[in-house]
Amino acid sequence: MLFPSLKEVGRLSEMYSVIPVFWEIPAEHWSPLQIYAALSRSSVHAFLLEGISTPAGFCRWSYIGCDPQLLVRAKNGRTEVSAFGSTYEAADTEQLVQEILNGRRSPVFLDCPEFTGGFAGFCLADEATSCTFGLYDEIIAYDHLKSTAVIILNLHTGTEITAQYQAAEIRAAQLAAEIEGFRLSPQFRDDAPPIRVKEGGVENAPDSFELYRRIRSHFPSPHLCFCKEDDERLAASCALAKQGERRADAIAGYRGYNGSDLRLFTEQAVHYADVTTAFASIRCERQEDVQHILELMRSAKFENTAI
Repeated sequence: MLFPSLKEVGRLSEMYSVIPVFWEIPAEHWSPLQIYAALSRSSVHAFLLEGISTPAGFCRWSYIGCDPQLLVRAKNGRTEVSAFGSTYEAADTEQLVQEILNGRRSPVFLDCPEFTGGFAGFCLADEATSCTFGLYDEIIAYDHLKSTAVIILNLHTGTEITAQYQAAEIRAAQLAAEIEGFRLSPQFRDDAPPIRVKEGGVENAPDSFELYRRIRSHFPSPHLCFCKEDDERLAASCALAKQGERRADAIAGYRGYNGSDLRLFTEQAVHYADVTTAFASIRCERQEDVQHILELMRSAKFENTAI
């Protein structure tokens, strides 16, 4: 059943414009990768911001989101906003994002995920002005502490709350069924996949999602990400920047309705500029890691190309 109750949602709607509701399901036999793969198969835009426990730190939550209701793209000084089949230009990306979030404030609940909805996406490290962020109202949070998955749906005040609450119960059950009915394919070995290294990247590169699975195993960190936006893919192992630190190579993160703000920074990353031509660019903090990632690419034949 949903938490909080309909009565509590009604009370909160007098103070907030967006109210998240939560549906928790057991997830001992799943992983954030499986949940992402299950929900993103038919989505053009999706993200996985993953927390993994390492000696460097513990991250309780991983986040998965698909099908944003609004998309903000910025490149070469231009910001485009796409929503409901139409596109228009905005003057300033940061100002636009903040204005939208200011109009959609939500409460914070104890012992619940800190990110309950809002913007999630990535910026390219070598193109400081290029970024893509989606506005997500449906989030799945994987709890590494309890081994549960929390389905988060956001209700908006100003429309019939009771009807929204009832629809959220149905939608949460649908998402749970999608997750429960999916099984992620295993990788299998092949020592000679089609891959050719050239200046600036890799042609005929293996599948980006399967490469992410290898990056997270060989380059573990408290934070990892896989983002899917149209024909772009970003797979990365990331470090969390210190509070107040600003760097130009930010690649992924989120900004929530409830004020939560996480920015991840690149250590090892592979960016697929266009999955239809399978071109990949590799960026790493250490030069030896570039060779390591290339070896990972050569060492397996990959599946799940639709993801």
